[in-house]
Amino acid sequence: DLVMLDNKVNFNLDIWNRVTTDMLFEVPVTYTAGQADQPRFNVGGLTNKGVDISLGFNDSKGDFNYGINANFSTYSNNVDVLDDSPDTRFFGDSRRVPALTVTEAGSPLSSFYGFQNLGIFQSQAEADAWPTYGDYNAPGKFKVADINNDGVIDDDDRTIIGSPHPDFTYGINID
Repeated sequence: DLVMLDNKVNFNLDIWNRVTTDMLFEVPVTYTAGQADQPRFNVGGLTNKGVDISLGFNDSKGDFNYGINANFSTYSNNVDVLDDSPDTRFFGDSRRVPALTVTEAGSPLSSFYGFQNLGIFQSQAEADAWPTYGDYNAPGKFKVADINNDGVIDDDDRTIIGSPHPDFTYGINID
């Protein structure tokens, strides 16, 4: 933290690296387990690294006080380990639709999970040459990636398609 010029200018810089162990996580159970809520267990580890910066200017002219402050923040988030197996995955809530998030080692916490879109079919010939996805393939529809290269698009082709964590956040305050 830095304040100078008779408290008119302030600057703050925070650099952080936080390692969390024994995260509290909902682990799914089967619906026949007879339990109303999903139990929570301590699992794995997570690393967050980031930078927060703020800069402000405050002054007064007679009875009129004014200031402008800006901030910027960025961080990265990575699940280091969940348990002894590197293949362990914990899926997000999936009561009515398949899970839209997944947590696994080496990826951000609660990563978006789904089909990877490679574009749009431009012709019937292009759709016919693509791996089958039921009767979905047709001109004007999405080309879904065959992640496991088995020639069929199914749930095994869902993959991590993005991070729910922003690249950065910022703000400006004028008062």
